[in-house]
Amino acid sequence: MDVSTLLADPSAISLETFVSKQNLIIVRVRSVQKAVCCPLCNEHSISLHSRYVRQVADLPWHGVAIRLELQTRKFRSLK
Repeated sequence: MDVSTLLADPSAISLETFVSKQNLIIVRVRSVQKAVCCPLCNEHSISLHSRYVRQVADLPWHGVAIRLELQTRKFRSLK
């Protein structure tokens, strides 16, 4: 399987693991961006604040549940 077609933007997120069980598929990805733009002040920041995991679930695909686990990061605004 070509995993480069699995993700929306391979330069922004990286596939960590792909777990396939009988009734469940778990896709674990992490954010890889080095800097982000603050939505309030519009300045770029590279100062990491914390990390957390978001879980997204959708309707089953051919009877198999799909769960996306995204490890993302929070950045501090420098202003």
